[in-house]
Amino acid sequence: MDRTSLTYKRVTWLRFTIGMAVFLPLLAFLLALRFGLIRNYEVTSSSMAPTLQVGDRVFMDRESANKLARRDVIVLANPKATGELLTKRVIGLPGDTIEVRHGYLYVDGQEQIEMYISPENRRIDTPDRTVALDKDHLFVLGDNRNSSYDSLEFGPAPLSSVRGKLTWIYWPPSRVGGVR
Repeated sequence: MDRTSLTYKRVTWLRFTIGMAVFLPLLAFLLALRFGLIRNYEVTSSSMAPTLQVGDRVFMDRESANKLARRDVIVLANPKATGELLTKRVIGLPGDTIEVRHGYLYVDGQEQIEMYISPENRRIDTPDRTVALDKDHLFVLGDNRNSSYDSLEFGPAPLSSVRGKLTWIYWPPSRVGGVR
């Protein structure tokens, strides 16, 4: 009679900890994708260049739509066209006063220095204007200021139109990283 003996490899505390450190965040991420808390999108317009390029694939966090800050990059429903989604940067929050004077952007009287915009797009080609935001509206602009359909065209965007905040570029590999 042949006896086969089984040997068990003991799992050390360190090996278990490392396994859980990899497995649990991955599980949380997959569940968030499955239940729609995180969504993925492909960029189809150059209105956010150079921050986002046509063809970039990005993750959007739906939960962070309630915690927006100035300079966040968001996805919102187009206020003038049903079913169309736009990707823009939050410039003005509820209660802010936005001004365009001599081609430069001011928020509450402070000129905005935006390092994420290419030098040729720092000057806005639009007539001077002032917009005071209501408590339930945002002012959004594309980073490619003079080739973007944004609040300069359609006015302040309702907070209710925000779908989420873009957090991470995951494709192409050369551009992987956080959305800034």
